[in-house]
Amino acid sequence: MAFIQGINYFLNLFLESLRKFSRLKIWLLLLAYFLVNWLILYAHYDFYSPVFYGIIKPWINLFGDQQAIGFTHYPGHFLMLPFFFGWAKFYLSILLEGSVLGGVAVMFYRSYTGEKSEDKNSFGRLFLLWFQLTMTWLVINIIFLLIDIKLPELLHSFLVGSPRRILAFQYLFQPFLYVVIMSLFFFAIPYVAIYRVNVFTGLGKSLSYFKNNPILCFFLSVFILIIPVSLSLLLTQQNLIVAKFKPELIYWILLVGLITDIFVNFFWMGMAVRHIIDQE
Repeated sequence: MAFIQGINYFLNLFLESLRKFSRLKIWLLLLAYFLVNWLILYAHYDFYSPVFYGIIKPWINLFGDQQAIGFTHYPGHFLMLPFFFGWAKFYLSILLEGSVLGGVAVMFYRSYTGEKSEDKNSFGRLFLLWFQLTMTWLVINIIFLLIDIKLPELLHSFLVGSPRRILAFQYLFQPFLYVVIMSLFFFAIPYVAIYRVNVFTGLGKSLSYFKNNPILCFFLSVFILIIPVSLSLLLTQQNLIVAKFKPELIYWILLVGLITDIFVNFFWMGMAVRHIIDQE
């Protein structure tokens, strides 16, 4: 019964978010963030352009001569594109993504409740909110990063020499862990943004929501992650893509990922904020 109720409530949250599809300010903020990310992606794609070369060349050199040389030769350029763009996007996200998601969450909250915006916010208050949102985003994504980088190293002796174990780890176990982490912290960023609390309160409150309704959190997380994780897994086959198809396809897959993020972030914040309001 709880399983069916979880599905029904999940569908209700989705429909409530969908009803806000016409909120132009939300889309403008998400689109602005997409354009910044796309510019960074395009700079990596067309790095020989005089406009981008002076920035991209020092950037790739930070990762060592071997990596940089591989990036500057075709088709190695596209084999290395997810790596260099991924790190560039990560560092940009540290600065901006928590605030963007927080801004979207606040706009959803005001739309749902009819609350008007405050007349003024001091620089100090805005800076403190940015810091708390950034730290909340960073805690969540560092865990994802550890799953991506450190967990395979820890399980190396178990995985090595067994293609089946490697496939199961990469295509089943890791995505499952992503869903678990997302389920635990699904509400942290919007809660911090709406109530202007610190990172610990936001994370703790999200854990409380998970404890009260883990099935709902699971469905929400699967819905949010299924396309981004699928695209990420597709990019792990970049050698096959480059060998069997056009290397430039890597760029287009990354671009589709950025476009997908617009809608993922819309529904993530929309559904999370609606649930937070329902729990008030």
